[in-house]
Amino acid sequence: MTGASITIPLIRISFGLRTGEINAQQKKLSDFWFLVPTRHFKCIDINRMENKIYIRRCERFTIYQATDPVEIDIEKLKRCDPPYGGNSHSELLGYVQENLIDDWENWASNETNKEIFGESIDDLCIDYFEFHQYSDSRNKYGDFWNEAGVPNGELRKTGGFEILESSAE
Repeated sequence: MTGASITIPLIRISFGLRTGEINAQQKKLSDFWFLVPTRHFKCIDINRMENKIYIRRCERFTIYQATDPVEIDIEKLKRCDPPYGGNSHSELLGYVQENLIDDWENWASNETNKEIFGESIDDLCIDYFEFHQYSDSRNKYGDFWNEAGVPNGELRKTGGFEILESSAE
């Protein structure tokens, strides 16, 4: 079909899902990277450069924290209501999550469980314990990158910043 105009949605995935549409007759396909469905995305011309742009420095880090360890008497748990009937660490953690964390108030107020553990029942309530940090990747290395873009308060996931380019790997 000669002279026909079609809209081809394209996206450059190296810096996220940026938007804008082009007409296939106006731009060469080599200016863009990937085709995507029109109803989901618009595309951006990667050769377009704004007169003003913002840059920012970013860092990603990981902090690990945990509560103090709590000793659990498995034989006592087997007499509780509901009774623990597992045979593995995985099953024990499932029981703890389901009863001692997700349903703590009902489990701890159960007369059978109160009889079995007495006043020490509150020692099992690890969900309310204080956490202590034991590892922080910022003390070992830095995971830094730079981004170019524009402020956009609607983009909460990227800290209010529309990223047009990123050096993150």
